Amino acid sequence: HWEVDGYGSWVVEGADGTLLGFVGVRPREEDIALTIRSSAAAAADGRAAAVLQLVVAHSLEWLPDAPLRLSVGADDPATQALAESAGLVHVEQQDHETKGRRWHVLESPYPRSFSRLPEAPRAQLRGLWTRVNDAGGSVGFLPGASAEAVEAELDRRAAALESGTQTGLALMSPTGSIIGVGFLRRATNELMSHARVAEAVMIDPQRQGRGHGRQLMAVLHRAAREQGVELLTLDYRDGDGLGDFYGQLGYREVGRVPGLIRVAEGDDRDSVTLVRRLD
Repeated sequence: HWEVDGYGSWVVEGADGTLLGFVGVRPREEDIALTIRSSAAAAADGRAAAVLQLVVAHSLEWLPDAPLRLSVGADDPATQALAESAGLVHVEQQDHETKGRRWHVLESPYPRSFSRLPEAPRAQLRGLWTRVNDAGGSVGFLPGASAEAVEAELDRRAAALESGTQTGLALMSPTGSIIGVGFLRRATNELMSHARVAEAVMIDPQRQGRGHGRQLMAVLHRAAREQGVELLTLDYRDGDGLGDFYGQLGYREVGRVPGLIRVAEGDDRDSVTLVRRLD
């Protein structure tokens, strides 16, 4: 598969070289099949879930644009729980029976780009933005921001989308709901046409802990490359542990303004700028 398709199976080793299992992706006529086998120890301590999260994100960023699906025996709840901990969603309409055994089909989230905000997705985005802000996310508002403030920001984003200065990217559940969203803003200066700024990157707090943040960044990276982008920058509010997360994705800190962001009286945070090359 590696020689023909450019992707296939990986052997998974522990830090000490111990064989933990394998995970693979292979093309089929209508989708890409995902397979995982792991040792009991790797499944129990979370390493199998971590590997599966990495592979799902890798697939969203680099593999062909096709559904990524994992079939799990209906009598194997442990593997289904492992898959769901990596962000895969059980799509009951895909369930089937083969040779007397019932199979559950789980599918990865998928990307969707948007250049306008009609009312239905706008309502979903409004709810997402409010939930993220209320949960303490760094998405441009003080805690407890009003509905009017969120609506005004949506108006601003909608205008930027329609003007072409921004591109919206959503990470969608196979069931059709928005898991997360981010925006790529291009510079008006042609000298920086090879770069983009990632803004308002957010994941629904009700879905955190399943690798969706890494998956959303994979979607942003893929979209940026398709626009010919070589350099991606982003800012984040210090104090929320995001530096380590972005560092794992290859970003490096290039600037910091101490105390620029005042979350509350007596709670000033640094504004941190990161950069990553996409080539």
